[in-house]
Amino acid sequence: TYPALVAFATATAFEIAGYYIPVLDHFLDTITTPAAIVAGTIITASFAMDLSPLVKWSLAIIAGGGLAGTVQATTVAARAVSTGTTGGLGNPIVSTAELGASIFTSILAILVPVVAIVGLGIGMFFLFRWIIRRRRARPGAANAVIEV
Repeated sequence: TYPALVAFATATAFEIAGYYIPVLDHFLDTITTPAAIVAGTIITASFAMDLSPLVKWSLAIIAGGGLAGTVQATTVAARAVSTGTTGGLGNPIVSTAELGASIFTSILAILVPVVAIVGLGIGMFFLFRWIIRRRRARPGAANAVIEV
């Protein structure tokens, strides 16, 4: 809908401006830090469906909210150090590095499972090949009975 489009466009504009305007950057950090903790907790809880509520929410708060809060606090600290040492002129560099790291992490999250599956397939291929060659190298291997 048009209201949603306007809301997302406005949020995107503030986010981009926040990367390059130090005062707006710190204002957005004060809003996004608690939001990141809540979002991390809720997302982790949504993936832990088959657990008891005590375990589910404990895991969600500690792992999801804690990890999201740690990442957000690191970002806030890096920007605070940048603002303190460069008067805010280094914040665009920090923000651009943060963007690059998030892009790299997103791509890595997609590729690692694929690489793991391909690596497992290659490993299984060489394992079976090694077993077959070893069995053929033994005398009488063609008539051997495999005991389990």
